[in-house]
Amino acid sequence: MSRRLVAVLFIDLVGWTSLAERLDAEPLQQFLERYYDICVTAVDRHGGIVEKFIGDAIMAVFGAEWSGEDDGLRALRAALQTRSEVSRLAVSGLDPAGPGVHCGIAAGEALVTRSAHAGVRIVGDVVNLAARLQSAAQRDEILLNEVMVRLVRSHAVVAPMPPMKLKGKREPVPVWRAVELADASAPVRTGVPFVDREAERTGLVEAYRAVTSTGRAQALMVLGPPGIGKTGLVHEAVERLLGETPTPLLISGACQSFAATGSYGPLGQMLDALLSHADVARQAATIRGGRVLEVLAQLRTPTTADGEASGPGTEEISWAVRELLACAATDPLALVWEDLQWAEPALLGIIADLADRLLDHPVLMICVARQELRELPPRNPNDGPDWQTVHIGPLGRPHTLDLVGSLMARGQPAEVVAHDMDVVDRIVDDCAGNPLFAELMVETLALGYSLGDVPPSITALVGAMVDRLPPAATRVLEVASVIGTTFTREQLATMAVESAEGVLDDLVRRNLIACARPGEYRFAQQPVHDVVYGRLDKRQRLDWHRELARQPVNRAFHLEAAVHLLRVLAPDDPELPELAQRATSALLSDGTTALRRRNLPAAIGLLRRAQDVPPGANEAAHALVAVRLSDALLLGGDLAGARAAVERVIEESPGSRAGVACRIQLGLLAVRSGQDGEVSVAELTEDLRHEEADQLSWCRLDQLHMLRYLAQGRFLAAEQSARAALRRAEEMNDGYERDRLLAALCEVGQWSPTPIPQKLAFCGEVATRFAGDRCLLVPVLVAQARLLALAGRLDAAAEALAQAHQSVMDLRLTMAAVLVEQGYGAVAAVAGEHERAERHYRSAAQGLEDAGHRPAALAVRALAVRERVRWRCDDRAVVEIGALRDQAAAMDLHGRLVAAAAAARVVAESGQPPDDEADEVLRLLARTDDPCLRGDVLTDLALAHRRAGDGDRARRMAQAAADSYAAVGASLPGSGIRERS
Repeated sequence: MSRRLVAVLFIDLVGWTSLAERLDAEPLQQFLERYYDICVTAVDRHGGIVEKFIGDAIMAVFGAEWSGEDDGLRALRAALQTRSEVSRLAVSGLDPAGPGVHCGIAAGEALVTRSAHAGVRIVGDVVNLAARLQSAAQRDEILLNEVMVRLVRSHAVVAPMPPMKLKGKREPVPVWRAVELADASAPVRTGVPFVDREAERTGLVEAYRAVTSTGRAQALMVLGPPGIGKTGLVHEAVERLLGETPTPLLISGACQSFAATGSYGPLGQMLDALLSHADVARQAATIRGGRVLEVLAQLRTPTTADGEASGPGTEEISWAVRELLACAATDPLALVWEDLQWAEPALLGIIADLADRLLDHPVLMICVARQELRELPPRNPNDGPDWQTVHIGPLGRPHTLDLVGSLMARGQPAEVVAHDMDVVDRIVDDCAGNPLFAELMVETLALGYSLGDVPPSITALVGAMVDRLPPAATRVLEVASVIGTTFTREQLATMAVESAEGVLDDLVRRNLIACARPGEYRFAQQPVHDVVYGRLDKRQRLDWHRELARQPVNRAFHLEAAVHLLRVLAPDDPELPELAQRATSALLSDGTTALRRRNLPAAIGLLRRAQDVPPGANEAAHALVAVRLSDALLLGGDLAGARAAVERVIEESPGSRAGVACRIQLGLLAVRSGQDGEVSVAELTEDLRHEEADQLSWCRLDQLHMLRYLAQGRFLAAEQSARAALRRAEEMNDGYERDRLLAALCEVGQWSPTPIPQKLAFCGEVATRFAGDRCLLVPVLVAQARLLALAGRLDAAAEALAQAHQSVMDLRLTMAAVLVEQGYGAVAAVAGEHERAERHYRSAAQGLEDAGHRPAALAVRALAVRERVRWRCDDRAVVEIGALRDQAAAMDLHGRLVAAAAAARVVAESGQPPDDEADEVLRLLARTDDPCLRGDVLTDLALAHRRAGDGDRARRMAQAAADSYAAVGASLPGSGIRERS
């Protein structure tokens, strides 16, 4: 039992009911037998199997037991042959138009089973679709589904039809009508631009030059996997050859995968091309009294009227072809044999014989094949030329980028392609240097499919390659596909798979896998992995994922896969809830690890997958997944996504324990975005009164209190709430929450009334603890830098900021970069470098605005304007102060205080007494317990009163500022405050 891409063909007679009514049973039976014989013969000739007879209808399947990359084309050829031959049946009393058929062909995935009683059976929607298409087809029509069209587009002419409403389908189905086959003798040229391969192309040209200079034959074997660009390379080289002097007579032919047994493939094409030259035909007519032409004519018509084989044997054919080529090779001759992997052994023998016997003629022979054709049949090495083998490997990454970029740019402006660079990179990674794979992936995107959808042409190619593998190699590939895109010999051994070096080496030679490092392998292209995995039946996948989940590597991946498979195969299985819980816990663990390392893309991906695991996880894990996902999205600057992650749980289970935790998280996000009014802390607290064990919710509620106290300017209360949350995190033994809160305490502590030496000591302890985790270390270093500057240690502050900045640059931490800019602004402000401080504050404010943190952005923008007022109170400062005052309702207390104090200085600079502004500052100041903030705004008031000529008030304000600074040990801003005021 396996899942395969198959092509299903339904053939049905037109007017069978009417015919049965008019004909006697015996002639009717004779007609039916001839019709069946035509259908069965056509299906058998093209490699299909007849799965069933349904009255006068026949169902045939291509690719059921043995995949071919051209199964779709074979099905279409069988339908065309049947239609042609049935139309020539003579039936007495039949309609003058003669008998006719109507056909439907659908390609798609199906489950293929075989049993002793029922034989081969095909199960899947593709069967129903093919039957519906056949029913919808008119007389002599062959209707195709979209997958079929994508499989045969290079080999057939098809015409789109209006989408059809078919029985059993909710939506109209896209349908195409097969018109005719393309010319099989014409080489199939894809639209892939030619890139790289200059060395190989030059090598082919040099081989031809050697032929013309020595007059002796050269033979080249061009080998490579499907789609790697062998044909494109040879065609490009041939174009160059036609520009050489002397110009060669170029003769080419290609083997067809659907050729009948006993066929000599491209010989017919090449002979017709040669004999179209009058001089060659005239000379050939004189050889052995025209025997050469007689043999060649019989070669092209190898059967007699009664169907029995006739004509010359292989030896005589080889002789005749050799004589003909010798006639043509009076001038340089270039022979190109394409797709020799499909060649019959007899043809390969003829080619080897030609290379041996034409050694003394100016002939360049180029044989193009896939790597499974290692060499031609044995020959006498002393007689023939030295064969050169040209191996075509994958394109390098730079050339693959060029190729994918040019494919995507067709019809699109450059800026669109630039916008899709993530998509380009994904295609480059997945195609692994295979030009055809790249083209098909880009085409898949253009058709509206996602990158994860493997194009059916690739599925067919890979399926055909896998079916030609020895059983041991197939087994290795199948197990490896369940392990993952990378795997080791040890992992294969745990699954009791024979991973002998020879098997793995053979798979590497076939370009199905690649050796990443000794003992470790990876699938050469992502689609190869996807196709091999997709062909396994789901029960087998489930069993292997369960087994691999017992291993220490990728447990989360295998548990998750097992859950989804079991849910499809047995949704009522009692094991499902427990398995889902294990999968959720494993994904949560991996996602949290990635989050702690600030690997945000990985964290978001893992946590989304954890949230998508079907029901079964307990509520605590369900809440934790949503909260951690929200954190990851917020760190990445996606505030809307952070909200959506928890809103989903609230909607799905509003009254649950998980719902309460997510409502608290939503409250945290609301405060950060300036929507504190939407949060009812009292309601959340009431909901938790009976949930004492829900430590996560209590921990997050303490953090919500912390953020609200910060917005209110109550920094001691904020610090106490942070410490309460930290205690709960330690009780939960939750390292992620604990580390976040340690960093938060350093940040919050900057503003609290705790003395600076004590805060610096705490930051030092935390910095030591986070020495190995630079992501967590950055906010601690920024807090430490500001505290050091306040204590007058500017050199140490600069050193801490430089370390934080380097970490941000090395690790590309977007939001941490904003924090570092804010730290630079704070230290510059303390040092009196107001212009520099303004610049850094403006940069930080823009970053906060971009991330959606509006209250914080407004507060930092107020700091930037304050610094501008301090060094240059110009019109811009006046306008910006006015704009900030208009937005006071959206600002936290810190921002409102800074803006009001700066406004007082602006008023004083204009020569007016800043009484109203000063009164507002003092009212607000009574609400905060941040000594340094008090010192800053009182200093601004002192300077404003002094500018307005009120010396007494200036001195009182300066004294109050100095006292505030001294209360926590902020020696640098406190020094000389009276003189400055």
